[in-house]
Amino acid sequence: SDEYALSQGYVSVVPVQFDLTAHHFMRDLNTWKLND
Repeated sequence: SDEYALSQGYVSVVPVQFDLTAHHFMRDLNTWKLND
């Protein structure tokens, strides 16, 4: 486990990704005229 590796002086690398995209807002955002 990560806790064991750390307690033994090793580095533990855990692939973690957070998707903070507001998917529910994407349709509204696409209507914004940002390039005008």
